[in-house]
Amino acid sequence: MIIKELTEDFYVKEILDLSLRDGDFYYYLLKKENWGTLEAIQEIAKRLHLPLKCFGFAGNKDKKAITEQYISIYKTPKEKVDTISIKHITLRYQGTGKQRISLGDNKGNYFKKHILFVLH
Repeated sequence: MIIKELTEDFYVKEILDLSLRDGDFYYYLLKKENWGTLEAIQEIAKRLHLPLKCFGFAGNKDKKAITEQYISIYKTPKEKVDTISIKHITLRYQGTGKQRISLGDNKGNYFKKHILFVLH
């Protein structure tokens, strides 16, 4: 018997209460597959020509999974973010706020795992 684990076998979604109002921080739901959190944010920063200090996130999510988590980007509107395309990364605009998303802001995580058992 072999336990087969694929990226799509493991899903994590961050639970976070966003306080949406007028502000300088633009909030996005980052969905990624086969990317570590920092690795994904570094690639987004590179494509947007922004320093990493413009980004905020509440926690690191697994690389070998499909994950959804919230990130903040300082003074970077949806129109600019919509111009980039990165394989296995999507950014869905949520709104703006006054606070940067910081480590530990998440309320928890929702997990879903599928394992396929292969019998020989």
